[in-house]
Amino acid sequence: MGQTGLILDLAEPGASASVLAQLDGMDVGPLDILVNNAGIGGSRLLPDSDDAHLLRLIEVNLRAVISLTRDLSPRLRRPGGRVVNVSSIFGMIGNAGTIGYGVAKAGIAQFSRQLATELGPKGITVNAIAPGVVATEMTQEHLKSSRYRQLQVAPIPLGRISQPHEQAAVIAFLASDEASFVSGAVLPVDGGFLATRHAPFSTE
Repeated sequence: MGQTGLILDLAEPGASASVLAQLDGMDVGPLDILVNNAGIGGSRLLPDSDDAHLLRLIEVNLRAVISLTRDLSPRLRRPGGRVVNVSSIFGMIGNAGTIGYGVAKAGIAQFSRQLATELGPKGITVNAIAPGVVATEMTQEHLKSSRYRQLQVAPIPLGRISQPHEQAAVIAFLASDEASFVSGAVLPVDGGFLATRHAPFSTE
């Protein structure tokens, strides 16, 4: 099956309209699955976060997701459509230095719960995953910091960070028929970080 890609800045005005126009041109019929995985990092402490910086984080990580979902949801298959959003563990706990990112990702978690109540009667499920630290371009610079590894990696009971395919596997499950009675869930995929904040064992 052929695949079609569309590259655009979802935070720009009219982005959703561009997506809809592309879909109309392809005549794809009802949509089965919508996965919202657009996101940027680069958050700061609040005193260092000017309005433009905060707005960019919220525009990409939250507002663009809400707008795109609003415009595409009428095209989701009913019953049977699936929406899976990508939140973050940093939208579920406080973490100094991620104020804009964390607030936006917390919004994604609540948006998922809210939308599950609206689309559920149409037979559409809405869920979110909350990844912990994942080996991506967004985290590679952070992982060079020993302090970051101490605070964000060492407390993971599994003793390592996630690989992207491990997050993708959970998204695939939530989008599958096997998850047909799961809706309104925000599922941490974090190696046990949130559940335990594991203190690494030491014999010293």
